This record gives sequence, structure tokens and C-alpha cells, in this order.
Amino acid sequence: MANHACTIPSKNITCHSLKRLDHGNNFLRENFEDMNIEKAIELVRTSRITWRWNPAVHNRQSIIFSPAALDFWIAIPPNSNYKPASYGPYIGFNLQQELYGTGNDPNPKSFPAK
Repeated sequence: MANHACTIPSKNITCHSLKRLDHGNNFLRENFEDMNIEKAIELVRTSRITWRWNPAVHNRQSIIFSPAALDFWIAIPPNSNYKPASYGPYIGFNLQQELYGTGNDPNPKSFPAK
């Protein structure tokens, strides 16, 4: 959601981007108590966030980060120009482990494709 969370006034922020940001914020408010990796992936895979019919619009990357655990998951884009990265499987990493060789594996270690 980082590309929709711009706080600096910009000519590049479009009405569609603001609607997507509002949708994301509402989802986060509604799921605040039970937010986890599965819910985060559910959010980035919603049709309001992902524009799968236009390869020029959707992103070919999707990364989810959990700052409390220093876990992050990176999507492996599907082999299709018409499916966004968020529809692919996610592979998990732990930042502490990657940088210093300590820390725990992310839970779950991976997440299947949609």
C-alpha cells in the first residue's frame, strides 16, 4: 500500500489512488485486532487494490512487512502479464536472520498463490 500512502502533496496522486488508499485504511481499521499475514495478503489481493485486467497499471511486485517481528514476505509474480504479483505465492524472510544470522523463521514461511 506504500504507493497509495503518499503524504506529500503531489500532482501524481489520482482519484483512483485515493480510493484505493481509503479502501486499504478501512480494511485495516476493520481488521485491526486480528491482522496477520493472511489478512495482509487478502488486502493486497482485493480487486479494489489489484487491477488485474491492465498489465500497464498493476505492479509486478508485492512485499508485506511485519515490523514487530521483522518478518517480510515477497511475492513471486505469476507467469502472466495479466496477473499482478500479489496473486503469486509469497516467500517469507526474517530481516534479523538475513542481516545477522539470528532471529526466527517467519510464520508461515510461505503462502500459496491465489
